[in-house]
Amino acid sequence: MLIKVLGILLVLSSSLFCVWASLLPPQDITGAAKIFIVHTKNPAVRQRPTTATAKHDKPASTNAEPVPREGTQPPVSDMNDALEDALALGNTARDADPPRYEDAEIAYRLAAKLNPKDPRPYIGLGNIWSDQKRYAEASRIYKQALTAMASDSSGRKWTVRGQSASPGWDDQSAEWHAYLGNTLLQTKDFAAAGIEFQNATERNPTNDQWHVLLGYSLLQQGRFGEASRSLKEASRLKPGKAEYRQLLQLANNRKKASD
Repeated sequence: MLIKVLGILLVLSSSLFCVWASLLPPQDITGAAKIFIVHTKNPAVRQRPTTATAKHDKPASTNAEPVPREGTQPPVSDMNDALEDALALGNTARDADPPRYEDAEIAYRLAAKLNPKDPRPYIGLGNIWSDQKRYAEASRIYKQALTAMASDSSGRKWTVRGQSASPGWDDQSAEWHAYLGNTLLQTKDFAAAGIEFQNATERNPTNDQWHVLLGYSLLQQGRFGEASRSLKEASRLKPGKAEYRQLLQLANNRKKASD
């Protein structure tokens, strides 16, 4: 008897949630954006094409001077190595416990100076600013990364240090659009966020999280039919997610109410 009563209460609570949510304006759906925070990955570090020595296997010392002195120009290979080492230092500082964000920022800024056309230093900066909830700054630098990616053809395919994958700009662009979309979502720029999540889902249509964030962005704009389609796709890709079903039900309820 007790089990039956508990079952009925669970069904009623789920139904009441959907009714309650359907009465709220989109901007008051508390917690939804927080549930679907995008977890950003460190910018990948390229494997050097030649056989590495023990010295080259380690990131450069923070006391090193990778930037050439005035009037000198180091070989391109040395500049490239310095760039990769700066990125590695930034990643290590971000991954520290606790994170050393100031050190990471210094390293990523150095990497950006070494090659302003490489999008990875900007991704690194966006990541650490997003970690610190500096979303407006993160949005601007992610946009800069995507602009650099579009103008740079050097990252099509390459090997990553310590990994078997071979990512290039094309492979990572979906993630980077999603990173930008997440920061725009946090600043409540739902229209711009929707564009970025649309870009992400077009480049990787199998990622359920990006579909649900696209649907959420559309829902916040009152575009209930489009939101419903995106949330339905997210639920199809990950049928076990109760949050996805709840948002889909909300979008469907809003669509019916607006018709």
